[in-house]
Amino acid sequence: MLAPLLDAALGKAEIRLLSRRAGLPTWDRPASACLSSRLPYGTEVTPERLGLVERGEAELRALGFRHFIFFFFFIFFFSASDSTTSSHAWK
Repeated sequence: MLAPLLDAALGKAEIRLLSRRAGLPTWDRPASACLSSRLPYGTEVTPERLGLVERGEAELRALGFRHFIFFFFFIFFFSASDSTTSSHAWK
């Protein structure tokens, strides 16, 4: 596995600083766990399920949410943010 930032001895603070200087919009995005961690334990990890999680998170970002976690539970999703918690049907 390649780890160019680690090989360059860049830590999180340096990466954020360089990203900010470069004008990247993600320079202050909170760290997030792997998409597969949003699936219930024992659930098969498939490209389709990961795609649903990825699209769900993109939709929440488009609505203006910044700090949230999107969990996939078959046809339902659960999102938790700093100020709200909600469940919704997802088709």
